[in-house]
Amino acid sequence: MLKDNTGKEVQALHVFVVVIKHFTERVYELLKTQQVGTTSDDVLWTLTVPAIWSDGAKQFMREAASKAGIEDGNLKLVLEPEAASCFCREQEM
Repeated sequence: MLKDNTGKEVQALHVFVVVIKHFTERVYELLKTQQVGTTSDDVLWTLTVPAIWSDGAKQFMREAASKAGIEDGNLKLVLEPEAASCFCREQEM
């Protein structure tokens, strides 16, 4: 359980689902305005997770993504240090 700014307890899973759903809806809105013709099957969602997270915590993230509407085949969990390394390799210095 987490507490909101009023002290009310909310389930962590619910918070993650709402946030992921917001991001996915926003991306689809942007793709629609670009008239790309992309469907949900065309998108590979990559979510980063801390390297110290247990398998159970990673499963929690998968469950949140699933409840937010992301199919398991369209989801990739990536460790944050690996994602940062890939990003840095692409940057011009």
